Amino acid sequence: MLKREDLFDDLGCGHKARKLGYVLADALRKSATVLLSVGSRPSSQCVAVAAAARRTGLRAHLVYCGDHQARPAHPHGSYALMSLLGPAVTWFERSPWEESAKRMASVAEAERERGEVPYAIAAGVSRWPGLAGSVELGLELGAQLEEPWRETSIVAAAGSGGTCVGLALAAHLSGLPWRVRGICIGGDADAVAAEARSLAAEAGEGIDLADVRLPSLRFHGGALGLGYDRSTDAELETMRGAIRDYGLVLDPNYMTKAFVGLRQLIAEGEIAAGSRVVLVHSGGSLGVHDPGPAAADWYRRALSVYLSDDAP
Repeated sequence: MLKREDLFDDLGCGHKARKLGYVLADALRKSATVLLSVGSRPSSQCVAVAAAARRTGLRAHLVYCGDHQARPAHPHGSYALMSLLGPAVTWFERSPWEESAKRMASVAEAERERGEVPYAIAAGVSRWPGLAGSVELGLELGAQLEEPWRETSIVAAAGSGGTCVGLALAAHLSGLPWRVRGICIGGDADAVAAEARSLAAEAGEGIDLADVRLPSLRFHGGALGLGYDRSTDAELETMRGAIRDYGLVLDPNYMTKAFVGLRQLIAEGEIAAGSRVVLVHSGGSLGVHDPGPAAADWYRRALSVYLSDDAP
């Protein structure tokens, strides 16, 4: 089964847009004048933040960085859509992703010096109250499933792990016997699990839940491949297969890795064959139009064969 969170909003931002609803309400309560966010070039979060600022009359200032990231000469995909929304943009090309929070803090300080009231939105929109959107997603899924009390594996991409924390927390609050499996798309499973524990504790404070333990939540690091925003040929072939065989658009990063990870979990017996499984399509499909250098080379090779007279 598939939970189409990618259809949540008109711009294809998916679950990020759901989480931003809670964040935006908090920003307005705090009299913010400018929304700050950080991402890599294919970021759907940056699109969602720029759109949210437009809707509410706020400014948006987006920070782009990443180990292999550079400002595109010809914008396309999510970056082109973001540009059309007209936010301020600051680039830190080929800057380690670990420094992204520091980069955003420097931009926030510059905004304060201009007399603005900045509101910083961390990557993934996973901090509270953004994480409330993931809890909402889990509660909604429980209402949509037939026999929600039936044992079910919920599989989702895991950057910070926040989406998976929200899903597991919703199952905990509802007393549902779900197993939530996060497919790591950037950091290794231990690092993501540590971040998830911090997010769960923060969520517990947000909803006044003293002891948040989520034993049903696990993270799987077997689908990392080359890491964040870097795709292998095998992953891209999986992406093409999903589009060709199911009409399902998966971006080369989050959702293709999640799909690969789901297949691995089934092959390893972590998810029993024939059991009920829900894959959360969290969005970001515009990423299929904005491949990184390695993916762009695969696109050229794949499409030259696929569109030739000898194509199968």
